[in-house]
Amino acid sequence: MEGNYERQALVLSMCGPIYNRIKMCFEYPRKNMQIANNQDIKNFIALLGEQILPQWCKKNMANAEEINLMHNLMFLFAYKTHQVFQARVIHQIIDQNWDLKGFKETLMRIIGKLGLSNHQGTGDFEKYLEKMINS
Repeated sequence: MEGNYERQALVLSMCGPIYNRIKMCFEYPRKNMQIANNQDIKNFIALLGEQILPQWCKKNMANAEEINLMHNLMFLFAYKTHQVFQARVIHQIIDQNWDLKGFKETLMRIIGKLGLSNHQGTGDFEKYLEKMINS
């Protein structure tokens, strides 16, 4: 039984640093400030990283493959978030659109994996990101 608590602590401790990188990119953006300063998006990202993801990890602790996939998605999302809000402020428009598309697609995949894709707010959120990509 003690090994299970250690494993749970390890999995949850891996979520924190990944989420902190995402949170810092939203707090101190160097570009795409309209998205980063949108309070609904900030609140959703906070809810995702501080409540939903740790609970999902606890629930799926016995499935190492699912945990591994979620960690990979979160690492990718942290990278995409950095690209969208921090990296290369002087950036070609084409690259910027690819970064935003990757950000959106990774986040939508995480949302789907967490079982949140059927909620009305998720569709609105996806439409908002699509609007930002197209503008």
